Amino acid sequence: MSERIDALILDSRERGSLAVARALGPSGYRLAMGGYSARDPGLFTRYAHLRTLFTPPSVDIDRYAQEIVDWLSEHPCDATLASSDQTATAVGWSAPGSEIAGRAMEPPTSSAINRLRARPPSMVASLRIRLAAG
Repeated sequence: MSERIDALILDSRERGSLAVARALGPSGYRLAMGGYSARDPGLFTRYAHLRTLFTPPSVDIDRYAQEIVDWLSEHPCDATLASSDQTATAVGWSAPGSEIAGRAMEPPTSSAINRLRARPPSMVASLRIRLAAG
């Protein structure tokens, strides 16, 4: 089994994902960054303990969702954070009832970041926040 990760931050090409990594990383959270291209800026943050590439959802949204599920089954983590509507769609609609269900999943808003900062990493899973479908 792989090392324990506190959060998988998807959409590493988005500024919001890099901002989340910069907000959580200095507090000692173990972060994984997920992107679509080896040139995505978020993959280069010093706070990424793991980096991974996924099929872009614009190419194949179902494959993208399945790759996230597969990655999470191999790399346990407490939270999965998204910065794009495409990822929210892939995780929320393309994979209903999947292994992602029941994990903390929400856009990286300031309130989400503050909740993660305020809790020990072991408690992040207790957030149980769901995306609104639609």
